[in-house]
Amino acid sequence: MKRWFLWIGMALLALGCSTGNESLLDFDGDGSLDENDCDSADAQIYPGAADAYGDAIDSNCDGTDGTDSDGDGYPGDSTAPADQRDCNDAAPTWHPGAADAVDGDGADTNCDGTDGVDSDGDGWASQASGGQDCDDEDPERVQAQDLDLDGITDCAGDCADLDADIYPGADEVCDGKDNDCSG
Repeated sequence: MKRWFLWIGMALLALGCSTGNESLLDFDGDGSLDENDCDSADAQIYPGAADAYGDAIDSNCDGTDGTDSDGDGYPGDSTAPADQRDCNDAAPTWHPGAADAVDGDGADTNCDGTDGVDSDGDGWASQASGGQDCDDEDPERVQAQDLDLDGITDCAGDCADLDADIYPGADEVCDGKDNDCSG
């Protein structure tokens, strides 16, 4: 009787009968089980491996080239290009292109260097995001302030906000300047 069980066991093993332990394999010997390893044939690639940015290889299985600790798709590596680098890799809502409103919290959630959206890179957040920059496509027009104290800001049409004698509605005089900002 024992021989029959032995023969049946050997026959099942020879036919490739599953033992149920395939998920406990580590084919490449990197210490990560194949079911968790994103490249079970390469011992240098496994969850938790060092992952330098720029080699186009996701060595740590987080879905990005480089280290993305918060899983938002942007690496926090200092070697990543600034427009692709996560400025806070512990917060998944902070990354290039994220929504960023000027709300007094001082948080630069879109990683452009300004609390709010600063499309022209002049250091002033757009009025649309709650800042003072009335023309976020022109770095020369930066803020909704009246720098020459004539009562009209550059955002309201003052074409020379450093000269109090030049503003929309001013009397045009023959001095070679566009005193009334009419162009």
